[in-house]
Amino acid sequence: MAGRRSGRSRVLALVGLVGLVSVVLVLQGRTRPADAATTWWHPGWSTRVAVTVGAGGVARHDKVVDLALDGDAVLAAAGVLGPFDPASTRVLALDANGTPTGEPLPAQFADDRLTFVLPGALAADASRTVHVYLDSAAAGHTAQAVAPQVSLAEGTDMGQATFVISNQVGQWHVQKANGSLSSLLDMTGNDWVGFDPAPGSEAAGEYRGIPNFPNPEGIFHPGSPLASTEVVSAGPLKVTLRATSADGRWSYDTDYYPGYATSTVTRVDPAHGGWWWLYEGTPAGLLTYDQVVVRPTPDGPVTTDIRDAWTGDLGPEEWAFFGAPAAGRSLYMAHHEDDALTDSYFMLYSAQGSMTVFGFGRENTANLLTSVPQRFTVGLMDTVDADAGAATVRGAYRDLAVTVGQAESQATATTTAPTTTPSTTTTTTTTTTTTAPSTTTTTLRPSGAGYGYVALSPVRLLDSRSDGSGPFAGGETRPLQVGGQGRVPSDAAAVVANVTVTATVTDGYVALYPTGGSASGTSNLNWSPGDTVPNLVSVALGGDGAVEVLNAMGTAHVIVDVVGYYPSTGGGQLHPVEPTRVADTRLGGGKVGPRGSLTVDVDAVTDLPASGVGAVVLNVTATDGTAGTFLTAHPYGTPVPYASNLNPVAGQTVPNAVVTGVDDDGRFSVFNAAGSVDVVVDLLGWYDDGSAGAPSGLRYHPLQPVRVADSRVMTGALSAGRTFNPPVAGVAGVPGEAKAVAVNVTVTEATAPSFLTVYPSGVARPHASNQNLEPGMTRANLAVVGLGEGGRLTAYNAEGSTQVIYDVTGWFG
Repeated sequence: MAGRRSGRSRVLALVGLVGLVSVVLVLQGRTRPADAATTWWHPGWSTRVAVTVGAGGVARHDKVVDLALDGDAVLAAAGVLGPFDPASTRVLALDANGTPTGEPLPAQFADDRLTFVLPGALAADASRTVHVYLDSAAAGHTAQAVAPQVSLAEGTDMGQATFVISNQVGQWHVQKANGSLSSLLDMTGNDWVGFDPAPGSEAAGEYRGIPNFPNPEGIFHPGSPLASTEVVSAGPLKVTLRATSADGRWSYDTDYYPGYATSTVTRVDPAHGGWWWLYEGTPAGLLTYDQVVVRPTPDGPVTTDIRDAWTGDLGPEEWAFFGAPAAGRSLYMAHHEDDALTDSYFMLYSAQGSMTVFGFGRENTANLLTSVPQRFTVGLMDTVDADAGAATVRGAYRDLAVTVGQAESQATATTTAPTTTPSTTTTTTTTTTTTAPSTTTTTLRPSGAGYGYVALSPVRLLDSRSDGSGPFAGGETRPLQVGGQGRVPSDAAAVVANVTVTATVTDGYVALYPTGGSASGTSNLNWSPGDTVPNLVSVALGGDGAVEVLNAMGTAHVIVDVVGYYPSTGGGQLHPVEPTRVADTRLGGGKVGPRGSLTVDVDAVTDLPASGVGAVVLNVTATDGTAGTFLTAHPYGTPVPYASNLNPVAGQTVPNAVVTGVDDDGRFSVFNAAGSVDVVVDLLGWYDDGSAGAPSGLRYHPLQPVRVADSRVMTGALSAGRTFNPPVAGVAGVPGEAKAVAVNVTVTEATAPSFLTVYPSGVARPHASNQNLEPGMTRANLAVVGLGEGGRLTAYNAEGSTQVIYDVTGWFG
């Protein structure tokens, strides 16, 4: 879902900050009886071990813990026959009585390391204990479903092949030929490195990078061809890359976590005489004189002007951060091991542009670091304040105090029924294995009077490219737990999600439906080989809060970003409107440029109320773009989320349904990642914010997906200028009292370039569109649209001929 600008792939992320510890721990003792007050989480797991996490004198929040753990040794110590199965790993928080509580914490096990998130605040002098449950391969456990907080993709940056890591603070571009960061994009697209290989650009581009060592060879410097980079492991909480010089004499590993990255230098050439670790870049994308540098001193952190050079050992704390007040954000770097060596900073000027030159173990051009291992952490934070920034840096790089207790077997511990059902969602299916749909008998949550809607910043719940599961095979179905994941409550009745497929190799389609049900011949996305296709999906959740994701044929990667949900109580009601065009850059204002945004003031062009609007329902079309890109809609004035709504290539016309929140003045923005593109926006309806006094609207009733109309078997293809007007209310499970529907509209067998408009029957055709057709294409697009005379829904085709299919996933009334 990445776009391109000047050869750079751009995906932005929500800001967040977490910490980690990387320590090697040894198991203590053998099996012992569990304390009587500490019950066993679930009878299906044979073994557990307690892990106690101490804050280590630094306050933490949503802490990422990373420790070496030998699963086979744990099983052996508990008297359980191995081998250990990493997919069995679950980490459970404990209540005040030492009893496992809640769902398993987000965790991954890879490369003999356990990584998990310890949620909430942990005071500087506090500790917390969790239980880690493990089992042998014979138990047949499936891997835990964890919403990815870190993802890995491949791309290009300034013409160089890269690994692209996206996390909660931005996007990191690591050049494969040298293992160095050539770009680090924050959540609003500012590049804090800005490498550019243009000869002679010097401080304006070619000198920039992280870590740019050693000197003078610059093996690990952007643009260098002297090393190679490999993926050691990749999971939802950590991606590990290894960079090694071509001669094998230099090597370092980097772990990318949700909030930052930590590098460990493991091998250096002793004959070289020394090395340094550098930040050479541009705070917030452009070095300006209002920026600052903050560094520690025995009397507390000191703030200096970005133009002021300094030299001296930073000990006993070794860190610095570079603040850009205009952006309200800083980049920090920390050296974990204290030393007595000189560190330094100066600003390098050039006619074309300037950059920071900050180095651990640098004095002028002297390389002072010699020993290994050495660890370094780099991250972004939303503060430029000296004291607040110092606390954040310490929380990121300072080690935790972690101990691993004695291994226990279930036979020696108190066992009780679990407080929650353990996740058994399969996320590690390979392309050669087909997972059958769930056979669990589940039903939809009862709709009663219907449900209100709550909009979210997008939450990524599935990305088969980076979660270890691999692409979907043809005919494969995977369950996806949605309720209780991310910010979706466990009792949600349905969700609205943007689903994207990519790396497609044949014609195909994907269908989402509640667990225990079936696709019933319906589809949500349709594609041709090589396409990257998104579509908004409204899908009911099964009684277990999960859905099934079916890939009908071929192989494809699938990404699911939840953008809203229908809770059991509360939420806003739908107010459908006749489709209305609210923005069209072709008619004024010009294309949206690279990393630019189109802001739409809905209140100014429609009769929406001045207050109480929670979200708007749109059809957004990108057309006539100059480069491959992605577009993301979000409330005006908020950070661009880590998600996309459209993924057009150059020259392509692509529509997609979008539901996005608005600010208090009824405004939203559409961000364009790369090139220049025209953007057309049609308003289909809006949700109120659920507040007292909100106008009366419609509430949602989810359904198993049902096909209510298909021109191929009803009327034949729609010729140019003709309409398709099938009844929807009172058909195939849609009740007669339905006033609006969430309907997936699929076009197929198109014979000419055209557009399709879907609108309530009996009203004048609006100046809007839902689909843009090309000959031979099959495409689907969700519409949330009111029903007209006789409960009918009209589709108008402009040119050529096409077939039209309606699949309803829910109704409003």
